[in-house]
Amino acid sequence: MNPPTWQPAGYVCPPNTLTYISPIGMVGCYIQQCSTSNPSAGTIQCDGTCSGATPPLPAGYGASCLSTPNACNMRSTGIIGCDGTCTAVAPSDAFCSKTLQICENSCSSGIYRANGSSFSMYDNEPARNLVACYSDKINCSDADPTADVTASSVWTENNSPYNAVTLSGTDPKSLSPNTLPANGTRSESINARYSPAAGVSIDSSVQVNVTKFCAPGCTAGQGKLVCIGKTYTASSSTSGCGGVTSTCDGTRVCDYNWKEVAP
Repeated sequence: MNPPTWQPAGYVCPPNTLTYISPIGMVGCYIQQCSTSNPSAGTIQCDGTCSGATPPLPAGYGASCLSTPNACNMRSTGIIGCDGTCTAVAPSDAFCSKTLQICENSCSSGIYRANGSSFSMYDNEPARNLVACYSDKINCSDADPTADVTASSVWTENNSPYNAVTLSGTDPKSLSPNTLPANGTRSESINARYSPAAGVSIDSSVQVNVTKFCAPGCTAGQGKLVCIGKTYTASSSTSGCGGVTSTCDGTRVCDYNWKEVAP
């Protein structure tokens, strides 16, 4: 290509340009390509600057991401770097000797809420205590107090689509069923996440199924209208749970001893 501008004899071209001297002594400066591998490469101008545009950032740059899993499906966290890949490195398989267990009351109670399992409560039950235990023992049988990582774990509850329970407290976590507005069962998941090392996390989740408690629908007043030994059925409106009926025993004292009387 032709030089962009001819300069007087003796002119010194900028760095990174090619100098061409014409037969009459005029100086021309050829521009060079900055790079042949960068898709945003440009050319060095006569003023020494590059015309190339700043390369675009890869999709998701700076966003959090997870590594590939190790042998026991643990992952570490990182961010998407300049090359578009995740900076996180899979945790060492050495972490696989321990698991995170959700236990009831303590790490040695033997009341194990296995990861992915579910358990049931009535909506009028008292609160239950949950703890997170990082241990190589199984089924909540670790008496070592250091296994209890409840306070250093991140606990979350999934209130959607139903807010069936309330999770509160620090160590232990208190799990209280919420009063249900109508007959039936509502479910909610609880998750505990513990980080045994920087960038490494392990999770354990359980599902709580809360059922509305429907008390027997018989009242003392109704029982007095029916003889002892006989039964009656209380309506669902009496029990407070739609569609639920209760069969109850009468409490009235009835004299079945027939007596003959004079006319």
